Amino acid sequence: LAHLMKHLGMTREPFQLGGMSFGGSMAVEMTRFLDRKPERLVLIAANRTRATLPTRFAIARTLGGLAPKSVAPSTLRRLAGFFAWREKLDADDTERLRGIAERVDYPLLMAGSKSIAGWRFNDDDAEAQGVPIRQIHGRGDWVIPPVRDHVTDWIDDGRHLINWTHAERVNAWLTDVPA
Repeated sequence: LAHLMKHLGMTREPFQLGGMSFGGSMAVEMTRFLDRKPERLVLIAANRTRATLPTRFAIARTLGGLAPKSVAPSTLRRLAGFFAWREKLDADDTERLRGIAERVDYPLLMAGSKSIAGWRFNDDDAEAQGVPIRQIHGRGDWVIPPVRDHVTDWIDDGRHLINWTHAERVNAWLTDVPA
């Protein structure tokens, strides 16, 4: 992350910065510390402020932090199955998601989750950066519920993993992100 921020700070080329899900939070947070700001932030199914995090996230993060590290792979695999069912993923994508869950660096996941749960960034902070934010979100996102005033483009039948379930639409949007 430090290497990326150093590179972005040194480049003379215009750039955009973005992320999907909690990677969007990281992009928003990184922008605060860059000397040269991106032309815009591009968020996919992401939260741009603390207000968009559901209360259940902090609760789940706390419970996950209590679980022994030894049960993490099997627990995350089962949770991935539930997640895939909620997202209506096909069998191949479900197995791909389960595989990702099995390889997760659990201590890093818990540390990142703790940081996100304690994030205090708000709409005024976002405005103060002076960087336009463009955001695409599924209307049925149950992981990071969309905030109407934040979203610039919608996928009506999308949930959270719109980059998987609606890849063509998301890629088309990324190709021509509105200014």
